[in-house]
Order: sequence, then structure tokens, then C-alpha cells
Amino acid sequence: MELSDIRITKKNHRQHNIECGGGDFYKGSPASVALELNNDINKYFDEVFNSSSVDWGGKYATWLNNLGIPNETDNGWWSLAAIAPENIQAFIRDYTDETDEYTERIENVMKAIRLMKKTHNVTAKINIVDKLLEAFEEAL
Repeated sequence: MELSDIRITKKNHRQHNIECGGGDFYKGSPASVALELNNDINKYFDEVFNSSSVDWGGKYATWLNNLGIPNETDNGWWSLAAIAPENIQAFIRDYTDETDEYTERIENVMKAIRLMKKTHNVTAKINIVDKLLEAFEEAL
């Protein structure tokens, strides 16, 4: 399975972000289709990490939450941020980085973003933006 094989996308996310109850999951139902498409992310992680005995979707959700990124919609499906290929790739890179260098870069960027939300000092915000730009340049 390739990243491009994940069928839940930004284009069809709204269509499959449906509210449903337990009885809504019959074969071919909108809820059943949404579940199948959202599960592609978990299947992708199982293949990338060569293990289905670990809840990679749960680890990914926790990773996103720890970075302050919402992992799910109000209806419990993956959020738009969670299905973004760049976030999926960043999680894989972070999880497989043996040096923790990539993890530290991500954490520094997220700390700066959180700090920026809290400060009302324009000079401080400019300094934070400068740090973010440096971190992004290093990551590329």
C-alpha cells in the first residue's frame, strides 16, 4: 500500500465525515464506507511499520494531540489535519528517527507556535516567527 492509496482525502473528507450510531454500520451504508476509508490510514501504518499488532492509528492520534493538532472531527473520524499526507509522513519520519533530531525539531516548532498564541507582544511574536522560519529551513 502506498500513501496515495489512502482513499480518505481532503476532497472527499466532508462527504465521509458523517454522524452515525451503532446500527448505521450495515454493508454498503454511508457509515460503513466512511469506516472503511478512514481505516486506510491504519492499514497504511501497519504496512509501513510491518506490524498489525500495534495500534498505529492510536499512536498517530496521540502524536498529533501532543503537537496540538486535532486528530478527529466532532463525529469521531480522522480530521483534515490527520489525513494530510505531510502529517502522515512526518509521523513516520518522527517514529523511525533513531537520533530524535527530527522529534526535537518538531517539538521546537510546536513550542514556538504555542508561545506565539499566548503572547501579545509584537516584538516577541516577530522573534518567534524568526525561530519558526529557522526550524522550517533546518527541516527542509
